[in-house]
Amino acid sequence: MTGINNAFPIQVPDRLPTRIDPCPILEAIAEVRFVTAVAEEVILGMLYAEVRERFPDSVKLPVASIPLEARASNPALIHQPAVQFHSREFLIQVGSRVVGIAIKPKQYLGWNRMRTEIEYLLEALKKAAFISEAERLAVRYINFFEEDVYPKIEVEVLLEGKPYRAHEMAIISTFKKGAATARLSVANNAVAKIESRAVPGSILDIDVWFSSLDFDLFEQGLEKFEEAHLLLKQIFFGLLRPEFLASLNPKY
Repeated sequence: MTGINNAFPIQVPDRLPTRIDPCPILEAIAEVRFVTAVAEEVILGMLYAEVRERFPDSVKLPVASIPLEARASNPALIHQPAVQFHSREFLIQVGSRVVGIAIKPKQYLGWNRMRTEIEYLLEALKKAAFISEAERLAVRYINFFEEDVYPKIEVEVLLEGKPYRAHEMAIISTFKKGAATARLSVANNAVAKIESRAVPGSILDIDVWFSSLDFDLFEQGLEKFEEAHLLLKQIFFGLLRPEFLASLNPKY
């Protein structure tokens, strides 16, 4: 993988699989960061009123115990969700400046199902009407492999011109394609919790987003989520070496 001045460095395959088996997706979220004049506790009530029939269960997250004033002054916390609303298959996560739809861990049901829930959430947000301006629209997938993923992807780290590998290695790269920005994180020293077990392995984390000037949430939000997902998918499958992809039983 090579890139100059953040140019798009991925060679996109001619065909993209519709699914692979086993599915490596540990987490998937479609998220909107926003500006609002409405207090967090009011936001939670307004959104819950719109989604409670489909997402009846409410769970407070650890960040909710931190005073809002402290979160507002901390860039690492201001966009963290404070509450989750649960359905049987999905989560809505919401805080004072962020809202999103997410899968339950390791329970990815495919993009079509996720798209349906995104559309539902967008309608609920439109009715709740607490968003003054949407700042960021993003799709993020975290993939987990129970092995060192570096030998199996089209990423090389060079040291003095020679390929370099280590038992603990992490890289982060950001690049653009059109109006979209993508951040790729790869680490081979990750630990995932799977069925109450701590499992060592690698993560391949891809986050694709549009900034506020590049979308209108209620006019083209679903379309932009689709674009972000397609680019994310192109990056993921463009990174996999052909023999590794073949071992994942791709379906087209």
